Amino acid sequence: MEICTNCGRENSSDARFCQFCGHALHEAQQQTNPHHTSNKNENNTSERFIFAVLGWIFNALALFFIPILFGGIGIVFGFLHRKYQKTHGTIIIIAGVICTIAGMIIGAIIAATLLT
Repeated sequence: MEICTNCGRENSSDARFCQFCGHALHEAQQQTNPHHTSNKNENNTSERFIFAVLGWIFNALALFFIPILFGGIGIVFGFLHRKYQKTHGTIIIIAGVICTIAGMIIGAIIAATLLT
């Protein structure tokens, strides 16, 4: 099995390109343009980090401020992060749903105490 250096997924040993992202699998093919592939990997790393961090930030905001809006945005960033890390992206999505529901419950409790 060949592991793609771009997306990390397994491919058949005779494959020349990744069946998921199209990245060249063999070193000889990657040496043709090493600057392009390293720049692409750096962009993927920064995108991966940004999507994860923003997902968690918006999920936390959903607990206290406009849960439907911020929870929805957190869920979207979880979907975007799944492209790079499926398990972590799924966790962000689940946390977004939980934070949205918890934020609505917290808002209802606060509203009930202010009205009485």
